[in-house]
Amino acid sequence: MVAKKAKYGTEIDLTSGNIFVKMLIFSLPVIFTSILELLFTSSNLFIVAHFSNDGMGSVYMASIASNGSLINLLVNTFAEFSVGANVIVSRFKGANDRYRATKAATNSLLLAFSLGIMVGITGFFCSRYILVLMKTKAEYIDGAEAYLSIYFLGCPFLLTYNFGASILRALGDSRRPLYALMLCLLINVCLSFMFVMGFGMKVRGVGYAVVISEFMEMVCVVYFIVKKKGNFLQVHKDSWLVDWNELGPVLKNGFPAGLESFIFALTNVAIQMSANEWCDASAIAGSTASDTIEGYIFASLQAFAIATSSVSSQNLAAKNKKNLKLCLRFSVGMIIGLGLVLGLLAVLLREQLIGLFISSNANDEIDLDEAMSQGERRLMMMGSLYFMCSVMDACSGYLRGLGHWLLPTVITLLAACVLRLVYVFAIVPYVPALQNVLMIYLAYPLAWSTADLIYLFIIPIIQKKTMRQIDEEKRTMPQIKRAC
Repeated sequence: MVAKKAKYGTEIDLTSGNIFVKMLIFSLPVIFTSILELLFTSSNLFIVAHFSNDGMGSVYMASIASNGSLINLLVNTFAEFSVGANVIVSRFKGANDRYRATKAATNSLLLAFSLGIMVGITGFFCSRYILVLMKTKAEYIDGAEAYLSIYFLGCPFLLTYNFGASILRALGDSRRPLYALMLCLLINVCLSFMFVMGFGMKVRGVGYAVVISEFMEMVCVVYFIVKKKGNFLQVHKDSWLVDWNELGPVLKNGFPAGLESFIFALTNVAIQMSANEWCDASAIAGSTASDTIEGYIFASLQAFAIATSSVSSQNLAAKNKKNLKLCLRFSVGMIIGLGLVLGLLAVLLREQLIGLFISSNANDEIDLDEAMSQGERRLMMMGSLYFMCSVMDACSGYLRGLGHWLLPTVITLLAACVLRLVYVFAIVPYVPALQNVLMIYLAYPLAWSTADLIYLFIIPIIQKKTMRQIDEEKRTMPQIKRAC
């Protein structure tokens, strides 16, 4: 008779029961968490655009938004790097090994904070050089530098939070990261209003609000992990000693994922540079508004990709073939279905949505009608096709959960990154018809669809191989037990 696994508070056992229902229950808090993360930036853009009271709202918004692709590079790289902790802790949770799961979790948090300090210090002193390299427009660069240098100060907090949230999700707990973010979003909005309207600090004010909020969310997730009551993890003083036997696999799985996201996001920066070069201020403002809205679509779909990594890793350790087969089908099905619905809503409501972020307080350099038109056109294309990106990420997470840590990186770099760079730097500069916001950002769906097609052929092959390995391990396990 097989003993049932103990239940731990808000943690969900992703290896038994109805996997569809459990993945949905797991994914919903992740959706809300991702949306709240976006609200950090969106609320700041909205506040400086509409409450500055000096006629410079659009300039402040563009100054913050000029950092958008770079900040996404940091956030996405940190989030993907934390996949290493997610995969390893998930694996130990599936094997019901509390000691090694705890050691992997605490060592991951130490790694995250240390890396965050290094990135933060480097970025703080290099902010202006980075923005010049990105060809940020002269009228925005001072405000962009002020925001970016402050944002870099929060890197240790942001990276530690991402790792902590990833560890909690590896245990089947997607609710407590949401609770932490709900509290910190409220703090962020209150502080932003206080700094912008009360102290007149504008761009710097919202930067300080973000950093303080990130510190608070880091404190919350670390507390949830070290709290012993109701937790699978049992953290004690010796757990914080560095153990390379546990940290090594985290790095082995996390570094390729982080590198993949870094280079992928670096191509986003390249596309932003191309847009800054070929498009005027009105087009950039409209594109920024569309990008903000697209983020909510992406966040809603990405939750199922995150769930795929945790579920596949836990079930591989538990040798549950049925759930391994079903989890990717369910994830991709939900991504496509929900993506089409959200894309249709974005198309139908494009004028109202873009209007939320195009301030009527614009300065003379912003043509409101042109900004609205450019934003609506981009949203119609990108919003309706974003599901392709999340399908790509779900397939990538699935392979990492199965123990293939390098292959997804190679596929993404070749199919997505190289293709986009060729398009932006080898084609757009020589074809005048492509030198506008809509055609520049066409690079995204071209890359996503290419990667999806590659995964369509590769995953069934790897899946069959994994199932044979599980069958072989099940056959040899009774022989090993008898020999012992």
